[in-house]
Amino acid sequence: MRILGLDIGEQRIRAVEIDSTRKRYEVLEYHERKVSQGQNPFATAAELIQKLKKKPERISILMPPDAVTFRNLQLPIKDKKAIRQAVAFELENEVPFDPEETFLDYSLLSQDKTGSSVHVVATMRKYLMEFLGHLLENGIDPDIITSESWAYRTWMNHAISQKVNQPVILVKIGRKSTSLYVHHHETPHLLRNLKWGGDDITQAIADHYRISIEDAEKAKLDNGFVLSDSNRDTASHEQIEFSQVVESVLALLYHDINQSMLMGKAYTKEPIARIYLSGGTSLLPGIRTYMEDHFRLRVTNLPALSGLSHADVTYSDATDAYFLMAASAGLCALSTEKSNSINLRKDEFAKRGQTGEFRLRIQRGPLLAAGVTLFIMCTSLLVQSNVYETRLKSVSRDLERTAKTFFGTTKTPREIARILKDPEKLRKDVDRVLDRKRNLNRFLTDNKRSPVIFLRELSKAIPAHRTVDLVAIDAGATGSKNYDRDAEQTVSLTFLLADQNDEAPLKGDLGSLLDEIKSSPGKMVETPYPEDRKGEDSKKYRITITGKLKGSVYGS
Repeated sequence: MRILGLDIGEQRIRAVEIDSTRKRYEVLEYHERKVSQGQNPFATAAELIQKLKKKPERISILMPPDAVTFRNLQLPIKDKKAIRQAVAFELENEVPFDPEETFLDYSLLSQDKTGSSVHVVATMRKYLMEFLGHLLENGIDPDIITSESWAYRTWMNHAISQKVNQPVILVKIGRKSTSLYVHHHETPHLLRNLKWGGDDITQAIADHYRISIEDAEKAKLDNGFVLSDSNRDTASHEQIEFSQVVESVLALLYHDINQSMLMGKAYTKEPIARIYLSGGTSLLPGIRTYMEDHFRLRVTNLPALSGLSHADVTYSDATDAYFLMAASAGLCALSTEKSNSINLRKDEFAKRGQTGEFRLRIQRGPLLAAGVTLFIMCTSLLVQSNVYETRLKSVSRDLERTAKTFFGTTKTPREIARILKDPEKLRKDVDRVLDRKRNLNRFLTDNKRSPVIFLRELSKAIPAHRTVDLVAIDAGATGSKNYDRDAEQTVSLTFLLADQNDEAPLKGDLGSLLDEIKSSPGKMVETPYPEDRKGEDSKKYRITITGKLKGSVYGS
């Protein structure tokens, strides 16, 4: 069987062809097509499929990650029918969707005498209908629509599960976004999608060197790097400066990786043992060893295609980095995975049969034009029928739910009277649930007022020729007050100056970051040096500077 795994991006379409038999599979070809400016990515994907030498017998594709969520549930039952009912019931309070509008699929991970472990993927019907509509309108009729988390799980179970028994985290760094995925015991435990990618590094280079985005991107691709600890001693000043620009942006990513590793440890009850790197930015020279120095863990570039080869075939680092999602999607369509795979192409969204090729072998223009017109009309009617049927079912469910709610058939009159009798209590209960959801959302979303951003701006504000040592920083919190990222921030900075006369110029440097700048009386202090620097002057002028952080530091 010939399988096509498809990865539809905004700028690139990537596909991997896999030949599958009952007992084994083999990667045949991989393809990439650039989306032209102004062109629909789905149309570009259709063109790629049409150019294939052989038509795939099965197409597998991933839902957009921001339209899908998943949960792992432990159920005290084993019967398959009871599991399906229990999954729908348990998910009502777990997903941020209206239960009536939720569409889901689940896979049984394991069973023992205590019950069943189930992985559930959920989306909203309107999201799935819209996504499938775009595919069908462009002549793409996939057999499998699955989730990014399940695709990564399938790849890891085929390629590395026998090699690693401890939790691992995948860091896939794309151009505009990054995926963080935690895997353990053949199970997905966490997937976070961050709005951070290689473009952020390009922007930092452009800002620091005051060059265009195009020149910064070229500099990153042709000569970009980040220095590890072992290479820093032999690097030139210019190399260290460039590396520090990249490191300042990576610090934001590392904060989210640390957070995800802590969450992964909470889910798996074990610390993360290894980091796998993928995506275009993983090819940046030095980033792997730099991450190893930072996290003190083994960091490995994920062999997306090389890891699936059964004939010792190896692919280039770039191919392995760019084709992970397409390869993972293709593996989800293997015969060995099909019976227990996550597939949202079912029920009202199920495939309605195989569409045969319709080719007109005729040379006369009028007949060819008539055939093309007929094909377009039939395709349009098929798509409209599928979409209208789904919409009618959705509207029918809405009308039924509204009628039941209005006439009180879902609750007894006594229950309704009890709710309406104390509306203040009802309002407080609703507000409490909403506050909990908002706080959880604030915890998981990117912090646009992170102290790390202030440190980056501080390093830009103080010129390289001014010799200062920053020995203490307090940005946004005190000993008696917790950090609040939305409150007005007071900053305290303690420096060691080689010359007391540098105090006034230093305050001038900080004027772009702080308002109401004040300083405590300075004093000379002894600064201990290591053995190889004992001959240097060890006396430094210690001063503490305080002020209120300007909103412009965070772009507000």
